[in-house]
Amino acid sequence: MAKEKGFYKKEGLNVNFKEFNGNDIVDEVLEGKADFGISDFYLVEARLKGKKVVAIMPIFEYSPLAIVSINPNIKSIKDFKNKTLCIPKYYLNTILTELFFIENRIDIKKLKVKNQLFGLNDIKNKKCDLYGIYETDQLYYFKKYHIPYKLFAMKDFGVKIYGDILFTSEKLRYSNPKLVEKFKKASIKGWEYALNHIDETIKVILRKYNTQHFTYEKLKDEALKTKEYISNFKFNLEKINHIKTMTKLSLKLKGDFDLVDFIFSPYIKTQKEANFIKTHKIITANTTKWPPFLMEKDGKLEGIAKDFFDIVKENLFLKTENKILSSYSDVVNYIENKKADITFIATKTPKKENYAIFSIPFSTYQIVIATKKDISFVPDLNFLRNKKIAIGKDYSAYDLLKNFSKLKIVGVEDTKQALLMLEKNKVDVVIDIMPVLAYYISVLNLDNVKISGTTPFKYNASFMIRDDYSILKNMIDRVLEDIPHIKKEKILSNYINVNYQQGYTEKYIKVTYFWFGIVIIILLGIILIIIYQLSKIKKLSKQLETMAFYDKLTNIYNRAKFKNILKEFIEYSKRYKTPLSLIFLDIDYFKKINDNFGHEKGDLVLKEMVKVAKLSLRESDVFGRWGGEEFLILLPNTDINGAKIVAEKIRDAIESHDFDGIKVTVSLGVTQLKEDDTIESFVNRADIALYQAKKEGRNRVVVF
Repeated sequence: MAKEKGFYKKEGLNVNFKEFNGNDIVDEVLEGKADFGISDFYLVEARLKGKKVVAIMPIFEYSPLAIVSINPNIKSIKDFKNKTLCIPKYYLNTILTELFFIENRIDIKKLKVKNQLFGLNDIKNKKCDLYGIYETDQLYYFKKYHIPYKLFAMKDFGVKIYGDILFTSEKLRYSNPKLVEKFKKASIKGWEYALNHIDETIKVILRKYNTQHFTYEKLKDEALKTKEYISNFKFNLEKINHIKTMTKLSLKLKGDFDLVDFIFSPYIKTQKEANFIKTHKIITANTTKWPPFLMEKDGKLEGIAKDFFDIVKENLFLKTENKILSSYSDVVNYIENKKADITFIATKTPKKENYAIFSIPFSTYQIVIATKKDISFVPDLNFLRNKKIAIGKDYSAYDLLKNFSKLKIVGVEDTKQALLMLEKNKVDVVIDIMPVLAYYISVLNLDNVKISGTTPFKYNASFMIRDDYSILKNMIDRVLEDIPHIKKEKILSNYINVNYQQGYTEKYIKVTYFWFGIVIIILLGIILIIIYQLSKIKKLSKQLETMAFYDKLTNIYNRAKFKNILKEFIEYSKRYKTPLSLIFLDIDYFKKINDNFGHEKGDLVLKEMVKVAKLSLRESDVFGRWGGEEFLILLPNTDINGAKIVAEKIRDAIESHDFDGIKVTVSLGVTQLKEDDTIESFVNRADIALYQAKKEGRNRVVVF
């Protein structure tokens, strides 16, 4: 369908298909007789044997190879002993079949094996007890001719190896990586379209590609089975390594390959870049004292910056060694002296540019000012003259502000120490990035501390890389440029939960009016100043509150705020024995909308969907964005039946709405609070119901 719907043409590609004729597909591609091919896990074996194939994407997450029994006495795998198995030799001699027998402790020598293709007449005449088949293809005939069977799908018995894999040659990969990426992109669109328009796709096959003379019924059955096996078109690196290890052991192969050679990445453009990744273990240096960007949990490093680096690492197949250092100063020292290659978060400053280079920013934040609550508002840096300002040593804010005249900068180990000093009145002000200050104020329960203003500076959060690794920086930039906005937003929402307090106190205003009330002219001047400042405060306060509590795209509660509200309602519901229901909503095939129409159109769909859904809700209902295209709706004083009615109204309203020419549907899971529920169990039950709704075909409501 990628060709039929013009997806290849849109990418500037003229694609012709060659039907399989029994030739070796791998050799056809390596010899240049075809640019791309579809094989299976055999590609791993081929690469181990020195054939320079490059896997582009998995099509089937699992191989559909299965063994089916027509002998009613075979109830389980244990009953295979001494039975007759009809299976083609090329199926039998694969790592997949061998693993199936090993995993399930079957001695192949105790089976009567016949090298035989699947044949309908053989099944009808019951020539064998067991048959090796492709579940997506040949199981259809057992159903059609009402032949009783028992299926042993290999994926269900511990053997989860990729099925069909799109691949190319190493030569094309490096000579024209843009071509490979375009072909991959259009092929994914074609698969997604075919799976979402099965009837249309079947008609195209029957009209133009049906050399095997299949019926509509047969193709429909195959399409529905294929949907169960289709992958997300991304390789799992651990899975590939497992297949490689088992293939080497099974076939006693001495060859090996690096994942960077075997799996296509659009972010690795040249052989030189691939060789750099193969020959360099990347030493990372970080401190755990900069939450929510970097922190320690259960002995492991986590945080916003770590999550962004994990995306980079996965896409570039980086081999890393992680060093956790006690302070950010140590981190900077490691990069400067090339004892480490990269740190996960920094911003460009003239000083650091003497020894480091910087990736493009993965996010940007305002550098803000925290004070005690008795200071109502900090309008600018001049207000801070002669005040003690605590900033982490070697932090970017420290470098930016240390040369400002009459600013008394106190260098501290980290922001946590700075805020504790502020709490004890050892300093007057703390300056850092907004999420860091907000995180510590919340975690340390500093009720007497608040964010009181902003500096003119912004912090561009980037990776800082040793200055002789420009080749690594270039690859990292390509990955960061390609991270969708919605994915960045989800990473941030997992960590940031900000509470702000802003504004003049009543006492402050009264004192101000009293002292300046004597002189009318001065009073009028001060009133004008105050009005101006109040408008500034109100505007800033609103901005900070919006950042803290609301999703900036849809303008409904974000995940952190919704969780807080959810906790309060659960406690209230349990205390007063009132019903409380939850709806988990997910936009169907949202990735397809982004891929086909662009992320701007995807954002429009998200905003419009929220507006439509709100029309079915009461003022007392709580609507929040859980992440990406997932939303939660809390219905106070509503039992499960009432919640289902609301969910159906929302579903119907969205299905009927015109999203600027795009058809949009949603799946919804509904559940009611139980006495022993926690936030996690309550949300999880709604999530399970949502999963069931999607499994049953989407665009429906399921009640748990």
